[in-house]
Amino acid sequence: MSKLLIVFLFALTLCDISVDRQKEIAHKVNKLRTTWTAQAYDKDLKPKLGAILGFNDLPEKNIKPRNDLPENYDLRTAFPNCEAIQEIRDQSECGSCWAFGAAEVMSDRLCIKSEGKLQTRVSAQTLVTCCTACGFGCSGGWPSR
Repeated sequence: MSKLLIVFLFALTLCDISVDRQKEIAHKVNKLRTTWTAQAYDKDLKPKLGAILGFNDLPEKNIKPRNDLPENYDLRTAFPNCEAIQEIRDQSECGSCWAFGAAEVMSDRLCIKSEGKLQTRVSAQTLVTCCTACGFGCSGGWPSR
């Protein structure tokens, strides 16, 4: 599952749950002592979900399901030399998940393909600010573009 899809699905689940439930989830996550700290978000998250649905200019591919996939797979372990895979970027109050998801995946793919030689971070800010064909800045956009 792509990083963008995971972030999008997680954000959708938070949109419709109470702040108390978010605090409960954050407490459970923080007890695990991971590399990041979870917290409840007391504002409406929907404005931060900026991916515009219904437009896709990518070609469709028919892919046969595989039965030989591992039950667990962690890119951080599989590609420990790719620093960008370890990072979680902050889109702040901007509905720019479309740009952040795309930039993070591109950064990861550059590192993976170069076997760790390219540690380039593709700029989500540049996509938000400059790519008018990609979207409307903090008001949403199309990850496929």
